[in-house]
Amino acid sequence: MRVHDLRHTFGRRLRDAGVLSEDRAVLMDHAANNTSEQYATPTIAQLIEMANLG
Repeated sequence: MRVHDLRHTFGRRLRDAGVLSEDRAVLMDHAANNTSEQYATPTIAQLIEMANLG
């Protein structure tokens, strides 16, 4: 396990909890909001759920 792996888990859990991207950036200590998005990628189940909405 690497610290970097934990950042991905933390970012994904924040996203799943509905935390806004601006707040995720602050919590993850990122200067740019889009950096936090790289750590909060959606899961396959979430992508399938969204695809089924269309």
